[in-house]
Amino acid sequence: MKALLSIIFLMQFFNLIAQTTDLNLKKQKLKAIPDSVFNQPELKALNLSKNRIASIPREIKQLRKLEVLNVSNNELKALPNEICDLLELKELIIYKNEIMELPTCISKLQNLKVIDVWANNIDDPTLAIKELKKLEQAEFQVNPIKQETQNQLMELLPNTNFKFSSDCGCK
Repeated sequence: MKALLSIIFLMQFFNLIAQTTDLNLKKQKLKAIPDSVFNQPELKALNLSKNRIASIPREIKQLRKLEVLNVSNNELKALPNEICDLLELKELIIYKNEIMELPTCISKLQNLKVIDVWANNIDDPTLAIKELKKLEQAEFQVNPIKQETQNQLMELLPNTNFKFSSDCGCK
């Protein structure tokens, strides 16, 4: 009887985990995203900030219901194209990484309202975001984006609140 109760408890526990909608793995000293994260089909918010993650695996596309992804303060050099399969994504928070460019397919994320990429090394996000008509906030401080590009972005997306550095340090 005890064994049966243990099995029932474990089944309920794993069912509860599978139904998790918010997962906070902030400051866990992770070098990689645990595989178990991708087995959570109901996940809507994932916080992986302040870790040592160097890449996002292609399996990220399995999180079809994800609305908020925070991978800030990591060691990312690029985002995989599979991030563009997260069609429910509303907030993409990737500040303080080493990203040089955004995948152009980000334009498929038509529900995206916030993109926060300050303190990376992105010089021209135009192709990636110019079609994001629902974008409300775009934070690009501490990126080498020329004034000409900043003006172009503000013209293309007039309803978006852009934040740029006053001196991008670019030529």
